[in-house]
Amino acid sequence: MKKYAAAFAAVTLAAGVSVCVSAESNTYADPAFFEYTARLNDLCRRESPSAETLEFTEGSSIAVADGEAVIQLSAEAEETGGKIFVPAGVLEREMGAREVYSGDISLFSAEDDSFVMRDGTLMIDIESAAAAAGLYTERCGGSVTVTDPYHSGRIVASAGIDAEIPELYFSELGAEELLVSPFGTYIFQFGSAAEARAACVYLNGIDGVNAVPDITLELFENEENGYRWGAHIGWGAEFIKSDIFNRRYLEDIGVLENAAEVEVAVIDSGVDYTHPFLEGRVNTEKGYDFYNDDSDPMDDHSHGTHVAGIICDNTFSNVTVIPYKITSAEGKTGFSKLTSALERALATGADVVNLSLGSKDPDLAVKNMLEPYIQSLVENGTVVVAASGNFSIDANKCSPANIESCITVSACKENGEFDSSYSDYGSVIDVCAPGTDISSTIPGGGFGTKRGTSMAAPYAAAAAAMIISADSGFEVSEIEKIIKDNADDAGPEGVDDLYGHGLINMGNIANSMFGAETSETPGTEQNVGFAEAVLTPEGIRTKLENIEPREGGAVIAAASYKDGELFSMGTVNIGSYGQISGDEIEIPVLYEGCGEVKLFLFDSLDSLVPLCRAYVKNI
Repeated sequence: MKKYAAAFAAVTLAAGVSVCVSAESNTYADPAFFEYTARLNDLCRRESPSAETLEFTEGSSIAVADGEAVIQLSAEAEETGGKIFVPAGVLEREMGAREVYSGDISLFSAEDDSFVMRDGTLMIDIESAAAAAGLYTERCGGSVTVTDPYHSGRIVASAGIDAEIPELYFSELGAEELLVSPFGTYIFQFGSAAEARAACVYLNGIDGVNAVPDITLELFENEENGYRWGAHIGWGAEFIKSDIFNRRYLEDIGVLENAAEVEVAVIDSGVDYTHPFLEGRVNTEKGYDFYNDDSDPMDDHSHGTHVAGIICDNTFSNVTVIPYKITSAEGKTGFSKLTSALERALATGADVVNLSLGSKDPDLAVKNMLEPYIQSLVENGTVVVAASGNFSIDANKCSPANIESCITVSACKENGEFDSSYSDYGSVIDVCAPGTDISSTIPGGGFGTKRGTSMAAPYAAAAAAMIISADSGFEVSEIEKIIKDNADDAGPEGVDDLYGHGLINMGNIANSMFGAETSETPGTEQNVGFAEAVLTPEGIRTKLENIEPREGGAVIAAASYKDGELFSMGTVNIGSYGQISGDEIEIPVLYEGCGEVKLFLFDSLDSLVPLCRAYVKNI
């Protein structure tokens, strides 16, 4: 946690307003912020004036609105010349898009083949019509999904230091309600999507003003494909060599009690702070639920808990997570919720912010809105990490990934190969980290595997947190440089669009910060810690060797893996090394049909601090 030089510091924000930050309470001194979030929550609970999405499928005479409601069409959607045609008028009725076509179909030309007549029904090319109305489309085989970013009737606007949004715009634009946050963010609520769209265009015509619809943000996970129970270490920790950095850091400071506290704000779906693996690692006192506007950031989705588990799996217990819940149980949220959480992160002085979410941003409107928030955090000493996105597109068209002051992270598989099946790419990629089939915590006390750039970003957040813990004097730009300069080059030689500067390597960072490690240093050789292990009917038997005596207890954990998935785990508590050196120890574990068994030596199951290299026995 950053230490402020004075009891109160006035932080000048990009919007030209000042907020009072308290060093003792580390919260907004003005309760107006909570009044603002309560009113914003009331707005977001209102029923949207029009549908957010409409899905049309070739050969079907129905459309699906917002994934549930069924709308009967006057004719079946049909595919002609690679285009999907649907009855004209459906966008106007369901989304309020009034300027899609005119009675004499003058907006389309026969040469463009943008319309056809079928049995007296005017059929329009839905993708062209949606684009003309300012709507977004996504094609998947014979289906087209149309999304209206203005469906809520709500827009978010901000002004630079040299611009302002006078209150008179409220009445001029015909808004039903106007909210202004302490940061200087304006939330306009309109009675229709068409009014919101027109107001957004009007406000963007004012010099220095940025306005965007209160768009829906996505959590960047692709799927969940399994559950695991018990103690856990994901393959990503070994891949980025966080254990090497953490051991070197512990050697440098002597005992963990000497480690500086670091706070990572996870802006996500909340965190299951009751999870045994996360015990003592989640700061619920500073956390907040912006979606329900209360102080309980419990995760009812799973995404945020998974992200928090990755951070905790790669850091010591001096690194804690601040959960900022901004999504529903379905993982949906609005842009306005994100801006509130970013304001809160600035006020509480988080050391790192993890953003495993975002939205497509083809015209950079979202980037222009978010950049002042991110820049204010960075100028205040906060490292901001962003997932590149799961659209398999150029991350320059995805925000917040496209904001330069963020550390933008793409995703790789367990073999280090860039995962092109989902990960975004492009010139904004800074580094690449594990993202595919990552095991981590899930609500309810268990473990599950997920894939996505959402999983890759927290590895970079964990790396930043440990660097800050080891040396709090680094500027944000220096921390980013350390992570990038010590990454392992991958793909085309040098910086590239897939891996950026390369794959995160905490072992290289340890060498850069603590000096190169010699082979004689305890813990660097594969056989340091464990003697050759043998399988027994009950489990696996081994001895401790080549390690310095240590007073106090420790834990040996044996984990078996089948097809790369954790199959079984057993643990044995041991006394001081001096008492058991040379004694055979048997750890119960099931391994039939497995490919390997790993042995770990931890200080305890509470902190899971590794005390030597893991031992691997292939079966």
